[in-house]
Amino acid sequence: MMQRTTTSVPSDAFPPQNEAAEARVLGALLIIGSMEVGDPDAAATTMANRIIALLRPSDFSRQWHRRVYLAILRARRASAGAGYQDICRALREQGQAPALEDSDLVGLMEAPVTIAYTLDDAAAVHDTAIRRELLRLSGAIASLAYDTDAAQAIAQAQQRLTLLAARCAVSVPESVTTNGLKRQSVEIPV
Repeated sequence: MMQRTTTSVPSDAFPPQNEAAEARVLGALLIIGSMEVGDPDAAATTMANRIIALLRPSDFSRQWHRRVYLAILRARRASAGAGYQDICRALREQGQAPALEDSDLVGLMEAPVTIAYTLDDAAAVHDTAIRRELLRLSGAIASLAYDTDAAQAIAQAQQRLTLLAARCAVSVPESVTTNGLKRQSVEIPV
């Protein structure tokens, strides 16, 4: 007879998150946005575009980080610039003024940002978001097992896992050179 082993999750366990990587990614995007206003650096702009293609606002674990990232996305889409002043203005227009502390944004820009490693940080943010989604999905699948017949539960679970696996297979292609430092492509593990 096979023994079944289970791994229990401590009740005080937090979902996977990497707030430091989130802060560094946002700080880098703010710095790159400020650079683009005066003297655009093609490699930095390319890096920012790759990060934006990879990450969604929901990938950030902190609400404040999601708001800042959403403001960056909106500012870039509006071609209004994505530097510090632009993001402050965008957050105020979103009605975030009471929650906005200039020191919070400055803190993101003062985080120990190494532009050359920003793609690695973006990959870490993406990875923790995928793992949080996997945890959420596991609860939904467990509910299906209780509430749905087996064939339907398996079909729905497979469909949801396939969508998550497709998102997990995303990568940040091509090398990026920033200030003379060449970074290899970052693959997001499946």
